[in-house]
Amino acid sequence: MLGCTGTTLRAVASARGAIFDRCVIDAEGDYDARGTLGVEKSVPIGVTAIRLKFKFEVGQSVAAGHVLGSADWERVLATTEKYCVVAQSISKGLEKGIEISYTIDHGQNSKTQ
Repeated sequence: MLGCTGTTLRAVASARGAIFDRCVIDAEGDYDARGTLGVEKSVPIGVTAIRLKFKFEVGQSVAAGHVLGSADWERVLATTEKYCVVAQSISKGLEKGIEISYTIDHGQNSKTQ
């Protein structure tokens, strides 16, 4: 998710003229292992919330005259969230679910049953 968000952020920021020197994105999530371990049936399996925290470094950009206000950064982040494929997939769920398939390679000398 962080990779997709970072890539999307760069594209959105560039398109909107939001120049920054560096951005660190931290992710936090809510997760209760009791659900995954089957210890407590009422506890959901998996992550139930994700929080992304962005820290922009803009020193050189500001020195070059590229100053954006809070509203501008909020629009950049809202657009990033809107177009980040992974974030949208997680927040909206998958329309067709997850399909699982597999193959088993027995090697060249093994017999197929």
